[in-house]
Amino acid sequence: MDHFFSQEDFGPLIEIAPGVRTRTLTRGQLMFSMVEIDDGCSSPIHSHPEVQMGIVLEGTFERHQGGEVRVLKKGEGFYVAPNVPHGGRAIGGTCRILDVFNPPRAKYAKVEQGK
Repeated sequence: MDHFFSQEDFGPLIEIAPGVRTRTLTRGQLMFSMVEIDDGCSSPIHSHPEVQMGIVLEGTFERHQGGEVRVLKKGEGFYVAPNVPHGGRAIGGTCRILDVFNPPRAKYAKVEQGK
């Protein structure tokens, strides 16, 4: 396993929904997901068994999670326990978010491994 990586090591682009895409990188039991959301586009409400944490790197994100709505700006983030419904949308421009999953999300890992 490589202990260092660069942007070129991330897997191919995965379209999550219209205007929402990610590229992932897995090392051990952790997965980075570099998400980009176009202005006004949404990541649909969904849930999964993996633990997730994310931080807004750029833009503004209206986060829906567990029945709560928050507007997050650069440097703000979220924690998602397993199976908690969540999603959101970019507002006022493109939004970039770095998500971390444990364990890696299997459906993204399959795409990453096929690169």
